[in-house]
Amino acid sequence: MENAYGNSYLSKKEYDQIIKQSVDFIKQWLTQQGYRLKDNDALHLGIQKFLSDTLSITIANLDNPNVPKKTTHLPFFYDYEDFKGEKDFRNYFLTKCLATGSGQCNSLPAVYSSIADGLGAKSYLTFAPHHSFIKYPDNNGTIHSYEPTSNWKIGDKWYQDNMFISPKAKANGIYLDTLNKKQIVANCMIDLAFGYLQKHGVADGEFVKDCIASAMQHFPKQNNIQAYFVYSSLLARQLDRVLYENKITDLKDISKVPEAQQIYNALLKNEETITKLGYQDQPDPLYDELMKQHEFKGKAQQEKNISGKQKRDLFIKSF
Repeated sequence: MENAYGNSYLSKKEYDQIIKQSVDFIKQWLTQQGYRLKDNDALHLGIQKFLSDTLSITIANLDNPNVPKKTTHLPFFYDYEDFKGEKDFRNYFLTKCLATGSGQCNSLPAVYSSIADGLGAKSYLTFAPHHSFIKYPDNNGTIHSYEPTSNWKIGDKWYQDNMFISPKAKANGIYLDTLNKKQIVANCMIDLAFGYLQKHGVADGEFVKDCIASAMQHFPKQNNIQAYFVYSSLLARQLDRVLYENKITDLKDISKVPEAQQIYNALLKNEETITKLGYQDQPDPLYDELMKQHEFKGKAQQEKNISGKQKRDLFIKSF
C-alpha cells in the first residue's frame, strides 16, 4: 500500500531486513535475560522494551572469544512534526517509522504488530478516534491494551472517558474492538483509498469505492468506521465538483441537478450510518486541547533540532 503511494522510505527488501533484524535482536535479548521464547508474555515484554528502551545484546566474537561483540538498539520516539500527515502523507506510514525510528499513533502500532507477527506473538490492532493501539492476550488469556506511542498499559475505560467513545460505539465494534490479521490487511485497503484521494483526488471515484467494497467483505458487522469516513469524503468531493460544474451555490437549488441530488442523498445516508454506529465528534475544547499539546511538543522537537524525517539505523554495533 505504501509503495503504491510512491517515494517510499524503504524498499520491500529493506523492510524485510529491518523486521528480521528486529525479531532476531528481540529473541537474543530475551534469551540472554533468561526468558523463554514460547512465553507470549515474554515476547510482548521484549517488543515493548525494544520500542521504548535502549537495549544491548552480546554476540560471540569468533576473532577474539574473550571480547564479545555488542549490538545496541536505540528506542523509537514520537514524531510530533506533521503527525497527521497533512504536509507529507508518508508520515502516516509504517515504512517511515521503521526507516527513521520515529512515528505516530498509526505507524508505531503497525511496527509493533509487524514485529509481533515475526515473533509469533498473538496481538491485535485496535482503533480509537484518530488513534490506534495494540491489544494482546497474556498467558492466562486476559486481554491487555498497550500504547506503543507512550509505553503505557491502559484499560478501555480510560479511552472511553478521555477519547469520547460512546457505549454504543464500543458495542458496535467501531472502537476498542480487536482486528484479526485479515481485517488488518483489509484496513490497509481503506488506507490505500484514503491515500489515493489525498494524492490524486476523486477521479471517477471507482477505485476508492472498489477499495471500500473489498475491505468491507472482511468486516461481517459492516463496522469499519474509517471506510464510512473515506466514503463521505469521496461523496463530498464529488458533490462539490458537480455543484461547481452546474454553478449551484445554494443547497436549496440542488434538486435542479439530479446527479447532485443523488450524491447528496447518498452522503446523508452514509452520515446517518456513521451516527447509528455510535460515532460522535469529540467536543471542540477536548480536541483543541489535544492539538495544542501536540503542537507544543512539535515546536519543542523542532527547537531541539530533533528530526523525525531522516533515515537512521537504530542498531549500533561495537567490537
